[in-house]
Amino acid sequence: IENLSEPIFIVDIKSGLTIDCNQSVVSLFEADDKNDLLGIDISALSKEKISGEELRRFKTELNTKKKSSIEIIFNSRQGNPFRALMTAAKSNLDGEKIIQIRLVELPYHISAEKIEVKPEPQKENTKEERLNNTLAIF
Repeated sequence: IENLSEPIFIVDIKSGLTIDCNQSVVSLFEADDKNDLLGIDISALSKEKISGEELRRFKTELNTKKKSSIEIIFNSRQGNPFRALMTAAKSNLDGEKIIQIRLVELPYHISAEKIEVKPEPQKENTKEERLNNTLAIF
């Protein structure tokens, strides 16, 4: 996994704890080194608790389809939040069952409440324009 540029964790399927990760994960989480991110439950890195419903959907999909994704807001080791799509896939590594987790950092959305939308002035349609609009439906 070290030669891959995308952030990847390897998780032990039995314990649910991380057993390996690549340098991209270390950079993304602003960790001192790889050891800061091993032996932990990845959900401990999330900024907000994942809802029970989302977690059930994620686990059910992972168990039935062997792959699942969820958007999570994480906190880096320096306390900086970032949003990522976490995709988990069940796999085998040297005969051991593992979960491979790929992270794709996502941009934050601008809150709709912060965007001021000014309605465009509406011009009144002529009788002919209204008739054309009505006919266009059929």
